[in-house]
Amino acid sequence: MKVELLATGDELLKGAIVDSNSAFLLALLYDAGLRVERTGTAPDDQAKLRDAILEAAGRADAVVVSGGLGPTADDVTAAAAAEAAGVGREVHQPSLERLRARWASRGLGEMPPNNLRQVTVPVGSEVMPNPEGSCAPFVLRVGKATCFFLPGVPREYRQIAEFSVVPKLVALGGGERLVARTLHCYGIAESAVDHAVKDLVKATPDVRWGWRTRFPENMLSMAVRGRDPDVAAARLADVAAKARALLGDVVWGADGDTFGAVVGSILRRRHETLALAESCTGGMASALLTDVAGASDYVLLSAVTYANSAKESVLGVPAALLAAHGAVSEPVARAMAEGARRVAGATWGLSISGIAGPGGGSVEKPVGTVHCALAGPGGTTATVRKLPGDRGQVRTGAVWMALELLRRELLKDS
Repeated sequence: MKVELLATGDELLKGAIVDSNSAFLLALLYDAGLRVERTGTAPDDQAKLRDAILEAAGRADAVVVSGGLGPTADDVTAAAAAEAAGVGREVHQPSLERLRARWASRGLGEMPPNNLRQVTVPVGSEVMPNPEGSCAPFVLRVGKATCFFLPGVPREYRQIAEFSVVPKLVALGGGERLVARTLHCYGIAESAVDHAVKDLVKATPDVRWGWRTRFPENMLSMAVRGRDPDVAAARLADVAAKARALLGDVVWGADGDTFGAVVGSILRRRHETLALAESCTGGMASALLTDVAGASDYVLLSAVTYANSAKESVLGVPAALLAAHGAVSEPVARAMAEGARRVAGATWGLSISGIAGPGGGSVEKPVGTVHCALAGPGGTTATVRKLPGDRGQVRTGAVWMALELLRRELLKDS
């Protein structure tokens, strides 16, 4: 079954807001095994919107339209839908009663007559529940296509999309579902990921494979369709295990895992603790780790020692070491990690020091130079890299570089 998404609103076309609704539904539809042919945007113009609906309905089996179901003059979706279907419009009485009750409960006085727009739908529509809002979302046949018309307010849209639209689309599509798995990889190029699994891809024509980059990681996705979810899940598990074996320890997690949560889970499993000392990243590594509830079980200290004086007073980095080598150097990174570990009494001390740019670089230490060090029970290790990109990319890359240093050390004897 072919599905199209159509978002309405001049705000979208002006760039004033971003269409997060379509992104949300695309993810739901992918998981449901439904094929989205295209997405589009139409203005708040009744004739142009009518034509856009007719065009989409002429190509697709189902169309999901968002926006334009409010009470104001630019909310023309219901009128455009009625025109496209060649029918009139009528007030949906149950929705009107609910709207009046909602209005009265808020003590807003008499309801303006233009609010009737929100509950006026094309004749022959099926009205869907809208527990989060006032308008009446509806389903309408336009030509050969089943069209769904939803409000543009994200909290309303998402509720209706997940609990009304997707189940109806799955039923229209014959009941097949998709089970999917995404492997997250770090420290390997997208082309190398592709090369590592090329023979497995050829051997599994029943699997939908996908590759995606989200700096600084690369992701490999695989999906299996089937009417029996248990059979599909077993097939997916087998394929994912083979892909993971081919990729090795560059795979740090799967699906909804976050890098900070995965690293933290290893620390928790080992009953070990961590202290961080950050300079150029300004606490970003600590934030990634502590985004997880319960991170206090393993994160004991986070010191943003941006100035050299803070490196000296907080971490005990010798002034002579800073004078001799500079803040961005292996000796100082080692001293920072050891100082953080000592001050906190942690199992591990992790440090980051670098030149994020855009200024501050030199021939010997160009912008993007990052030193990381890890102090632990067996001593201190350090690494240095020249990271590409702008200031944001260098800082993000430095965080992942440091946490990967820790992750690999933790995995050595886990």
